[in-house]
Amino acid sequence: MSISTTAPEIKEARARYEWTQENVANDLNFSRQMIQMVEAGKRRLNEQDAAKLARKLDDGQFAMAMARRITGGMSAPYLNGIDNHRMACIMKLVEELQEAIDIITQNMRTLIRAQSAEDLSAGERVQIEAMMIETIEGITAAENTLARLSKTYDISLADLWDRHEAQLVQKGYLRKEKDR
Repeated sequence: MSISTTAPEIKEARARYEWTQENVANDLNFSRQMIQMVEAGKRRLNEQDAAKLARKLDDGQFAMAMARRITGGMSAPYLNGIDNHRMACIMKLVEELQEAIDIITQNMRTLIRAQSAEDLSAGERVQIEAMMIETIEGITAAENTLARLSKTYDISLADLWDRHEAQLVQKGYLRKEKDR
């Protein structure tokens, strides 16, 4: 699979860490020209190289942009129009998670009763969709908070996700994939 990586986002991520194309190329065993062509949109990365690049950059904003590109927008966007101070992000996260918990709790009986879409009335369907939107808003706030905190405190998101995945495997919630 060839990925049309988010060329401007690669350059922006490099700039955030003051890395040159040469720095990134050397660390990934790419040529500087390859990085230059990818950033210019003249070359695509295969899935393996895109994953190597994402882990090298270890940048939440870049990872979110890449996920949106790969999924056709079915993931949380990086919010570039908000107060991105770490405490503003935390407060928004708490607010969004509480709203999601509240609406999930309100719909618990419907969720227990309705086994499929056919079991929902039109009004219940609207409520379930509203609940799902609140959940998406919580996920968006969480992803943005993680991106901000990892940058602020210089904590590797790649390491955190690796540890989380190991815990999921250990608990039996996830079967380990071969060569991510």
